Amino acid sequence: MLERSVEQQCIREARRRGGVALKLVPMGLGGFPDRTVLLAGGRICFIETKRPGGKPRALQKWWHKKLRHLGFRVGVPDTPEAVNDLFNEWFGPA
Repeated sequence: MLERSVEQQCIREARRRGGVALKLVPMGLGGFPDRTVLLAGGRICFIETKRPGGKPRALQKWWHKKLRHLGFRVGVPDTPEAVNDLFNEWFGPA
């Protein structure tokens, strides 16, 4: 399984819930999460997709810690099922 399939599930799940999963590539900010998810009600979370068993790099971990410190949810799913689990945990069943 490729990381792309995990990322595609993130996009599908955000759409299913009426939101979007944007791929933002901030200039000069390496390690920023792969997807910024925006849902109704001003809900925002960040998703760093990985291939099965993949782990975040040090710079990615730094961003995750920073974003969590600011009060945002950050998840690192490595399977499509893990994406669904994150959304259900954070926002309840759709």
